[in-house]
Amino acid sequence: MKKNDFIANIKSRVTDVGFNKATHEEKIMIGSLRIEVKPEEIIQAIKGMEKRKREAFLEDLLAATSPEYLKSIREARADYKAKRVKRHEEVFGK
Repeated sequence: MKKNDFIANIKSRVTDVGFNKATHEEKIMIGSLRIEVKPEEIIQAIKGMEKRKREAFLEDLLAATSPEYLKSIREARADYKAKRVKRHEEVFGK
């Protein structure tokens, strides 16, 4: 079954039974494809990435899952723009 056929099938089932009567899983499945992936497979795939791509992926993952991380980036950018920063030597010496 193609992805579009799958989605159409789920949408028609939801329409047939009424959206409020659809199962939680059916509501989640609309517009997505659910697959089983073991954590070990994800870890192995990430380890197999080129270093720069892996670092970018992990940073994107952290940003996507952590509002605090995004807030810290916004604050750091605001501090830099307002010149509330110090050089490395000023903080740690030479």
